[in-house]
Amino acid sequence: MAASGNGRTGFAAFFAADMLSTLGTFVSMVALPWLVLLSTGSPAKMGIVALAEMGTFLAASVFAPPVADRLGLKFTSVASDAGSALSMGAIALTPHIGFLPLVVLVAVTGGLRGVGDRAKTVLLGPVVKLAGFSMKRVMGAYSSVVRVTQLVGASIGGLLVFWFGAPGAVAVDAASFVVCGLIIAVLVWPLPIEAKPTDEPKIGYLAAFREGAREASRDQVVLGLTVVIFGLNVLNQANNSVFVPLWISSVLHSAAAGGSVMSAYAVGSVLGSVVFTAYANRLPRHATVIAGALLGSLPRPLVLGLSHSLVFVLVVTFVSGIAGAATNPTWGALLYERVPARFQNRVFGLLTAVCAAGLPLGGVLAGALVAGFGLSGGIVSTTIVGGALIVVALIWYRRAAAQSETVPEPEPAPA
Repeated sequence: MAASGNGRTGFAAFFAADMLSTLGTFVSMVALPWLVLLSTGSPAKMGIVALAEMGTFLAASVFAPPVADRLGLKFTSVASDAGSALSMGAIALTPHIGFLPLVVLVAVTGGLRGVGDRAKTVLLGPVVKLAGFSMKRVMGAYSSVVRVTQLVGASIGGLLVFWFGAPGAVAVDAASFVVCGLIIAVLVWPLPIEAKPTDEPKIGYLAAFREGAREASRDQVVLGLTVVIFGLNVLNQANNSVFVPLWISSVLHSAAAGGSVMSAYAVGSVLGSVVFTAYANRLPRHATVIAGALLGSLPRPLVLGLSHSLVFVLVVTFVSGIAGAATNPTWGALLYERVPARFQNRVFGLLTAVCAAGLPLGGVLAGALVAGFGLSGGIVSTTIVGGALIVVALIWYRRAAAQSETVPEPEPAPA
């Protein structure tokens, strides 16, 4: 299909709206814990609020897509943004509402974000197709911008809390949902999602959910790479939440160095995403995924267990960020390529939840092994366990890909 000016305008609008929503999310990640701490003085309650938001986000990602498919993805996206604006606005206007009502409002927001984010993810496919772009390059560019947004979002959130207080920063997040919903409602008109065959009867919620689960388990290539992402999340979370803080505390005795390690990986990831975006259509997919998964995950924790040099750790972490930047965009492009459009909302939600399950597991695994074997022993043993999972999943993915018929991605139409 030839690209159109309206298609590219819609893509630009959609991209801007999604990045604005992402920026608002990172602002709230700073503002909400601060609001809870100021209003309750309890670190434990900060954790409960975070759990409420993430728990409902994942639950909605898994269980809401059949309903969203029935309502329509654009309507679901806009309605979710409107509901999120109302719930976050209520938090901003009533900062002393009490802990339990605050937990309820945050949980509602998390659930609405889960529904809306899945709808936006699926809408991206027809928006990109109408614009005439390559999905692999779009996923690389998307990853680059998201990482930059992550870098600046927390800083902006801190400044907003400083200037306007935590309620003011939450109000900015509420406003971002309003603007995002308006942009998508007015400017984004994607191609219709692939419809069911006309002779296929309508099915209920449970049947639709089971249908999505069957489709999610059907494609071994997608499943193999999903388990790779799960393993990467295990190691990344173990590194970020346990190994880096403990290494900084026991070796360097300086909290400031922790930020430099995180920043080195983030900057490397941004650079790697830019390179991947530029050369996505030329790089061999399977070799890129395998190299990126291994080099982006294993050296990061191992260097902490084997070295006391901050400079060496920063260099290895930076290079790992560059190497690992291609894996998630490749997984995303593969999903759009291999999952039929009418199943994407349900399948994406299920597989995203599988990947996200690696985050809490990584922290628990790392903490238990460090407690049992000390810091160096815990780092090495966790890396062996996580690395073995990633290697097995990569073998699964590669064998499944070799057995599968390759469906070439259509070249982007000329402007």
